[in-house]
Amino acid sequence: METKHDIEVRKTKIIEGSPKVIFSALTEPEELAKWFQDEVDLDVRVGGQIRLVTLKDKHPEWNLERNYYMEGTIMELVPNKRFSYSWKFKDIPNFPETLVTWELEQVNPNKTLVKLSHVGFSGKEKGNFSVESHTQGWTEALDKLAGYCESPTMSL
Repeated sequence: METKHDIEVRKTKIIEGSPKVIFSALTEPEELAKWFQDEVDLDVRVGGQIRLVTLKDKHPEWNLERNYYMEGTIMELVPNKRFSYSWKFKDIPNFPETLVTWELEQVNPNKTLVKLSHVGFSGKEKGNFSVESHTQGWTEALDKLAGYCESPTMSL
């Protein structure tokens, strides 16, 4: 049985855009691939699978030693409010199965508070898989999400 850990990354950001716009950016594979990961496979239903790929050649500035493959299962899906999935690097020994949760709270008609949590780290993860690396990565991801959702092409 896998041990659950309680080290977590938590981030919040107010984004110009409705919860519907942001939820679409998080849950529609073709949208997710435009701002978050290089390749996305996503079966949008509770119990559905999510697979995200970061390609080394597309990000030379990150100094990646290879491509990264994350797989998970959708745990919760509440349209325009909450999206949660497990997160595990299948080819990384000893990386625990963690949980990513996105919560959306409308602040006004055109602004949404986005709360992101990534929980379950052991603290033993190293390099690109460490809590510190994920903290930096999620900060960048929220900035990219904001830029994408605030672009004129994303208004729903």
